[in-house]
Amino acid sequence: TIYWLLDSSIRNLDPQTAKDESELLVIKNCFATLFEKDQNGEMFSSFAKSYGASDDGLKYVFNLYDDKVWSIYSGRKIESYAPLTAHDFKFAIERLFTDNKTADVMAVLKNIKNADKVLSGEADISKLGVSCPDDYTLEIRLSEPTGKDPQGVHRGTGTAVFNLREHIPGDGISAQLPLRK
Repeated sequence: TIYWLLDSSIRNLDPQTAKDESELLVIKNCFATLFEKDQNGEMFSSFAKSYGASDDGLKYVFNLYDDKVWSIYSGRKIESYAPLTAHDFKFAIERLFTDNKTADVMAVLKNIKNADKVLSGEADISKLGVSCPDDYTLEIRLSEPTGKDPQGVHRGTGTAVFNLREHIPGDGISAQLPLRK
């Protein structure tokens, strides 16, 4: 069990929209993105066993581990597990373009192919340059090359957001996975 002394009550555990320092502290310790930086500023992934960029720098392919799972909680106990797939990352990215258009993360992801058209309503979310050729392969197509390093697409490509079910101040927080179509 980890305990934090927080300055304020937790109201939002959504990694895509939280702004409060206490909430961000919990999120940083409970959620992960597709890529993160280590203490030396080097990119690493706990989810992708390999990745690569096309020669023109317009497409990233992430090959995910097939043994990662979600822990689904009921109260303080793990109720079940669900496989963590490329579809979870795709869902998280698409959610930024449908539910959270004002999120700060949008600035980083506006380079995804057709992002501007999706944001303006000119194109449907299905036209966004994110796809899953299979359950453990995530492809992200860009409008402009950013090089071979996934730094330009790592923020916001986190695991699917948990829905807060219950927060009892001084006692605990329970959350569940969101429903996906």
